[in-house]
Amino acid sequence: MKGIHGTCDSYAQKIKLTGFKQSKIGLAGCGIYFWACDDEELTEYAEALAVAWWKFQEKNNKYSDCKDASCSLIKVRLSVHDGLFIDLEAHELKGRMIVAVNEIYLRLYKRNHKRFAISKAYDLFVKMLEDELQNKADIVRVAVRTPQGFDATTSPIDFGITGLPICYIVKNKECIEILSCKKYEA
Repeated sequence: MKGIHGTCDSYAQKIKLTGFKQSKIGLAGCGIYFWACDDEELTEYAEALAVAWWKFQEKNNKYSDCKDASCSLIKVRLSVHDGLFIDLEAHELKGRMIVAVNEIYLRLYKRNHKRFAISKAYDLFVKMLEDELQNKADIVRVAVRTPQGFDATTSPIDFGITGLPICYIVKNKECIEILSCKKYEA
């Protein structure tokens, strides 16, 4: 499995030295997010999504304290170690995931946990699967919405045909091998 992570150059340089830091919330739960690019043909697409994510974060002042807020793209290889690979897009899990995440989300939302309800709902569903399988997840594969501000008209992929883009959410950073880190040049 391969993926691309977009961030500012200051963070990218730190990641190269000390490794990735897991986020506590995300579009589909906590973890380290990578836009899937298992085939080389998908690299341009994954890079466009990673750049859009960086732009969204920059717009929200995520990099305001950074020395170099310019965009960098980190390409990685992902390998499952001792844990599980959970594919939430697999036919046998997709329907179950939709129902469970929706039910959990609604319960959290009604209890005024609105801000991070969807992220927590995914986390609780993954935890439920981990309990059933008696093992921790190393990597979760899931379709997520495009970053706010993503320009689909310039994308090499048509979402109307393919559906939502795929992300790998890494729960165990030992699964990550950095292949390259480059500054994005528009």
